[in-house]
Amino acid sequence: MRSDFQKNTGFQRRSEERTPPQVYRLRQPGRIIVIGAGLVRESSRACTIIEISQRSAWLTTLTTLGIPDHVLLSIDGFTANIGCAVAHCGDGRLAVNFLAPLHETRLIDIVEASFPPGTPQS
Repeated sequence: MRSDFQKNTGFQRRSEERTPPQVYRLRQPGRIIVIGAGLVRESSRACTIIEISQRSAWLTTLTTLGIPDHVLLSIDGFTANIGCAVAHCGDGRLAVNFLAPLHETRLIDIVEASFPPGTPQS
């Protein structure tokens, strides 16, 4: 029956092969923003984005003490903050998953902003 459904609708299963996400290594400064009760900005701390992809990032910070399960990531030079769920927290490193994937053009803008003009990107 299922094969008839596939024939009649033209539906075909996609290959399960998927390309791995593009991960960029950089040293872009930013801030981790902790939101308190009532969605009020409670505190923020400096961080450095060391890896980023459309769905996640690795950050370094002086301390991860007091980081909740959800934070905002503010990237220097960009006005919009990125909502994040914390996947790993410890030893001055933080892995976050973005609540919504970054649009490819925004990701490229972030990556390009971390390299001064004229710097070769390898």
